[in-house]
Amino acid sequence: MNNRLIRFITLSVLLPMALAAVAQERVDTITVLRDISSVLLTSEADKSASEIRVEVKASGHIPAYTYRYSSKVSRSDKPLISGDSINLDLPFINAVQKPGHRMFYSILGADIFAGAVVPVDGDGRFRTGWEIGVGKLLGVGFRPWAGGPGLELGAGLLYRNLQLDDNHIFGSDNRGVLFIEAVPQGCHRASSRLDLWAVCVPLTLHQKFSHDFYLDLGVEMLLNFSARATRNYRSTDGSLKYSQTLKHLHQRTVGMDLRFALGWEEIIGLYVRYSPVSLFKSSLGPQTDFVSAGVTFVF
Repeated sequence: MNNRLIRFITLSVLLPMALAAVAQERVDTITVLRDISSVLLTSEADKSASEIRVEVKASGHIPAYTYRYSSKVSRSDKPLISGDSINLDLPFINAVQKPGHRMFYSILGADIFAGAVVPVDGDGRFRTGWEIGVGKLLGVGFRPWAGGPGLELGAGLLYRNLQLDDNHIFGSDNRGVLFIEAVPQGCHRASSRLDLWAVCVPLTLHQKFSHDFYLDLGVEMLLNFSARATRNYRSTDGSLKYSQTLKHLHQRTVGMDLRFALGWEEIIGLYVRYSPVSLFKSSLGPQTDFVSAGVTFVF
């Protein structure tokens, strides 16, 4: 009687424990999926929390072998600090972090421009001339964030041809002072021009809009290294033909142009330049400002 009671009590205690162990094992390991065809991770977010859902499907999408799990996770809009960097949710910071963006870049190509040069101030005896040059044969650029403006520094070459009207010619004294004088009496078919060469060093802001247009705005330093004037005329009766080249002129060593350009697809554009600095040193040549406008081609 006592032995039966002891066995019953022991069985009553051990059986629930065994069942609980089996049940726990079934909760931990539902099944083993050996041929997984897809894993789906979804998120439904509101202002305060997100629900992450994980769904694993076996081959054939058999419902009995589909495992789903969901959990609530909190969200935080506070900036994260990692090491020495700060993760701020600002447009230009996000752009800086775009893969493949280079803050510093090189410029190697040909920005060829040509246009008309119009006198706007000073001596009124100049007529419209012309210019041609290469704006950025080589250079470097700095763009802090992708899609933003780039600060570009380059080097190129500029040639300008400035002309006088038919009634005047250039003259020079023994000190190299350049002046403008009337055509001698009894002469006609007069022509006189000024040839200027300079190394141009443009410093510009280059901004692209969409993927079609670009804008350049900046200043160009001109390192002038050559200035020559020529004058030609003939006598009315044809007995005299006079031609002379005037050298060793007192051109300013450093000049400056303000430049604005608007172009399309980094291929073709229009530009305007203004020269607020006179070509010659004070009292050593004509004092005139110029505006030039023309077309630029990028290769």
